Amino acid sequence: MYEKIPSEPPPPPNATYFFTGSTGELIAYRWSDLSGADKELGGGESSSKRRKKATDASSSDVGVETAWRVRVADAQEAVDVNSLAVDASGFGPAGQLVVGGGDGAVRTVDVETGAVVGSNRAHGDFVHGVSLCPQTGLVASAGEDGLVCLWDRRAAGAAGGAAAAGKKKAAAAAGVRTLTPSSQKQLARPKLGKWVGAVALSGEWMVGGIGRQN
Repeated sequence: MYEKIPSEPPPPPNATYFFTGSTGELIAYRWSDLSGADKELGGGESSSKRRKKATDASSSDVGVETAWRVRVADAQEAVDVNSLAVDASGFGPAGQLVVGGGDGAVRTVDVETGAVVGSNRAHGDFVHGVSLCPQTGLVASAGEDGLVCLWDRRAAGAAGGAAAAGKKKAAAAAGVRTLTPSSQKQLARPKLGKWVGAVALSGEWMVGGIGRQN
């Protein structure tokens, strides 16, 4: 469940944002506010240091107003925001942010309002990485369950709430195709585990990183 935290003023149209995610929260700052906040953020510090402060601390600590703030929770428990990608493909509605979560869900969020506009739960464990194909608008996600999922957001429906037995059918109905790299002999790394920690997608290729299972 995503819960919009009230009391934040709506952002101006066509604003440009800096996004950061943490446990239980997704936050958007306006670049114009960050770049113009020298006094509040430490005078002569570099812009990279100021942005890091904005990432590591709350807006009240760094003197910068947030454009919006969204609580990320599943069954009232905070969800880790593990990966973010901005959709600049032009194949979906303009101005969307793709979010990979610790609850196994991949969500799309409107960058102007913070509203969740789509989701799927094709993964059964943490989503560690998300990527967008600029040529097609497809979303790739990599998870601790060993799956790489390709999501066509133009398909109707969503895989959210699917029972384990019907997850593949629900995922297919939502436009999600699942791949299991570890099932391929040339890709399997038994000593490292099956989970996939990163993924990158283009119109011609996809690259995934198989990580160590703790």
